[in-house]
Amino acid sequence: VIVKGSRQPFRMFYEENSDMLYTADVGFGDAGTTERIFSTENVALKVDMNNHGWPCVEGVLTSTYGELGILDAASEEQRYYWLKNNGYDYCDATWDAAQAFVDGEAMPATGDPNWKAPDFEYRVFALDPDYPDLCVDNYGAITSVYFNQGTNLPTEYAGKLMFSDYAKQCTYYFDNDENGLPDFTTTPHLLLVEAGFVSMETGPDGALYGIDYTNTRLLRISSMDGEIVTNAPTAAVSMAPTALIPTETAEMCYDPMDMPELEWEMDDDGEYFSTLTFEAADVELSYGSMRTFSYNGMIPGPLIRMKPCGVYHLNLVNNLEGWSMGVDGPENNYKDPTLTNIHLHGLHVSGLPPGDDVFSVVLPGETKEYVYTIPCDHSGGTNWYHPHGHGSSAMQLSGGAAGMLIIESSSRESANMPADIQNLPEQFLFIQDFNPTETYLYSLVSKDQVFVTDIEEPFTLLNGCETGEMTLEAGQWMHLHMLHSGVLYNAKVTIAPTAATDPVCEVGLMGKDGVWLAEVPRIITDNMLFFTQSSRLEVAIRCPLSGKHTISYVHVEDPLAPEEKVIGTINVIESLRATSEDLTVWTPCRPSYLTDLTTLTAADMGDEFTIEVRQTINGVSFTAPDDYIHAIAINETQQWAISGSDQHTLHTHVYHMQIADVVLTNQFEDFPDWHQAGDWVDSISAKGTIMTRINAVRFNGPMLLHCHILSHEDTGMMVVVEITGEGQDAEASPEILDYGTCPLLIPASTPFGLAPIAVPGIIEAEEFDAGGEGVAYHNYNYPLLAAPASRVESSVEVGFIGDAITIGRIMMGEWLKYTVDVAAAGMYQVTMTQSSVEPLRGMVWSLWDGIAECPPPSQEEGFLLRYEDPVYAGTGDFGVFEDIVAPDLITLTAGEHTLLLCFEVNAYLQFDKLDVKFCGALGKLCPMDDPVLAAANLGTASAPNNVGKGTIEKIINYMGGN
Repeated sequence: VIVKGSRQPFRMFYEENSDMLYTADVGFGDAGTTERIFSTENVALKVDMNNHGWPCVEGVLTSTYGELGILDAASEEQRYYWLKNNGYDYCDATWDAAQAFVDGEAMPATGDPNWKAPDFEYRVFALDPDYPDLCVDNYGAITSVYFNQGTNLPTEYAGKLMFSDYAKQCTYYFDNDENGLPDFTTTPHLLLVEAGFVSMETGPDGALYGIDYTNTRLLRISSMDGEIVTNAPTAAVSMAPTALIPTETAEMCYDPMDMPELEWEMDDDGEYFSTLTFEAADVELSYGSMRTFSYNGMIPGPLIRMKPCGVYHLNLVNNLEGWSMGVDGPENNYKDPTLTNIHLHGLHVSGLPPGDDVFSVVLPGETKEYVYTIPCDHSGGTNWYHPHGHGSSAMQLSGGAAGMLIIESSSRESANMPADIQNLPEQFLFIQDFNPTETYLYSLVSKDQVFVTDIEEPFTLLNGCETGEMTLEAGQWMHLHMLHSGVLYNAKVTIAPTAATDPVCEVGLMGKDGVWLAEVPRIITDNMLFFTQSSRLEVAIRCPLSGKHTISYVHVEDPLAPEEKVIGTINVIESLRATSEDLTVWTPCRPSYLTDLTTLTAADMGDEFTIEVRQTINGVSFTAPDDYIHAIAINETQQWAISGSDQHTLHTHVYHMQIADVVLTNQFEDFPDWHQAGDWVDSISAKGTIMTRINAVRFNGPMLLHCHILSHEDTGMMVVVEITGEGQDAEASPEILDYGTCPLLIPASTPFGLAPIAVPGIIEAEEFDAGGEGVAYHNYNYPLLAAPASRVESSVEVGFIGDAITIGRIMMGEWLKYTVDVAAAGMYQVTMTQSSVEPLRGMVWSLWDGIAECPPPSQEEGFLLRYEDPVYAGTGDFGVFEDIVAPDLITLTAGEHTLLLCFEVNAYLQFDKLDVKFCGALGKLCPMDDPVLAAANLGTASAPNNVGKGTIEKIINYMGGN
């Protein structure tokens, strides 16, 4: 025995002339531990064993790249404390020897004199500074070491020590020192790219032969006219082929107040339908261009809105027909570049088809319908969508195919919410991190032809802009929906004034990963926000004075990009309003699937599940959708102990994780208080081992766990947990019985004034009921950046158009309630006064009696009327108002009624009023001889789903009959 303490000596090479053994000792590969090369002298005459340190010391190069130290890896710390706590001294001599080496001191008497530091060690990142972009730099795995003794390579490589890294897909060599031995004090030189050999040997012809495991081939490397010749490239990577199919320039760079939205159409049963197209698009930036992947030709893709209790049919069209299908290789490789699918990241929905099924794919030229049934108790918050095809997800997502998805708060959640938080105006910030070199690598290996770029350096876009811009009103709170899509790294985002003497904005954290915090808001005193590669944050911000602020971005623990860069600016304008009060402290109600688990004891939970996330998950790589690594039963709570997530962010599908116990060593250096017990997340990145809890309460079937560095997921860091027992699938009803701590009954609205509005008469738009969001109205909170014309206690966009007080920014799904007092039973005619401009999607609105929220169009209960004109083009100017007469009379009994006005299409209109005119017991008082009214067939009853279809006309300036 000549060596002890080797960890994973994957390859060794004995050089007979110098009697030297070289060992390639592979580590975790993700910067959790180092990759090491050891040399052992005088092998033939060896008397004493060299000690390479394991399991006591993994290495002496710390994760703070370039610094020396020991016990830097979590695994070293765990073993250290276990040995110390149990009274074992096995590692004491090794620790003392290694510490003396690190400190530059002589070997102490207590140290092991046979301990030997690695001759060369590294973690990740570029090894050859002359070629920083040619090799994979986010992980490494030394898999071969070789001393060149061949005669068929150029003379400058004779007698050189070479090593290859499977993860980096590169091969390197060292210069020799004056004694002809490898000079480990200098950086190695890049020899070959796209060649991560797992073995290298000299052939009988003197050439170098390497086993290329990734591409299942044997390569011969030899010299021809003094140059190295191989069928693996040896120079800088080349770009992908030029366009085979014409592509359009991507639509991009969006105002945070006006993110383009995916439009839904509603059928008679109240279910929603839309189409999303996955396609190639051209991106033009000031520093270069790229052809890449997009949704609907947009980067980022359109904002999608969904609401609890809704059923959404999304047709995903794969528009990459004609592009090369690329590599169709084995699992856990970059492959299938033109196949795609979609994942709604963060949603509490079933992972079974036709729901959030990420195991099926859509072939080029084909369309697949996904059906998402959103439970009625789903938490409101920010989520997102992106491709999830195993083998192509990293390339497609890092190329830009992603979009934000908002789940609106349910009426029950809103009823529990303080008015000031209900009323926060909203803006949307999508931070997309791009690394063209990485994306090109994925493209190259999978033989993709879509992605091509001349951009060499990483860059970041904010809402698709090189530098995004946002406007705030001084002294007023704003709700920011923030999303980060990272390629390799977590990120820090900082909001700071451009002038050091200006006061900072106040920043309050309200939610993580689509779930409200246990107490809202949580003040962020340093204005620094932490994002994993897939985090979403709900942020409240208030800037005290007018001026400019910057949004800065930097990777966390990326030594190659240590400097912050400005990705956006905030223009704070003066306000004529008084400074808003501090936000009310709110304890959100919790739906049953998010009830607090932190107070449970071990007796209340199932067995603890330990998850180690390295280059695999618990030593396992993905094999098949039904090859389960673990199981959790419906209505069971488990504690999951997760380690390695600081290098490999762990993401869970279907269910969120609640952080349980947190210790200081779980936190990143700049964020000592970020992880807090009670927070719910679907993506966790923490130092050491962090305790989380998960509760499976509804959906059974598969639940994916994977690293959200999607290049790692594509290459195997994905496993499946089985949710067992009697649960729901993707086609179950969204209705539920247990609303957790949220109210079962939705409160009733009350009249705005002292009494209900008199009918017949005028119902002014702004006189909607009191009660707040989800009770008296449902509104998407647009930033007016000024005081509303009235109803300051609400978020509804009330403003002036001339002398008229109107409600603007009408969106599909918004509604208003009006409590009225009907003087006499009979039939009534309803006329809406409004102004509108392009772009319109027609005009569709309906009126209901005594209904809490807008029901399906086919519902008969409470139905009064529907106005539907799919080609209505508007008045052409917001200052020009038109009266639109409903096509049918409505029947009302005498007394109090609560009328519900539902808007069923996005309409850029200003709603002024409803005129409700009495037409008599049988409707005879309304002028039936008017040809327009006669065409509308007023007074004729018809089924709700047929009302007005094909018979609707607008009446310009119609003032009613006598």
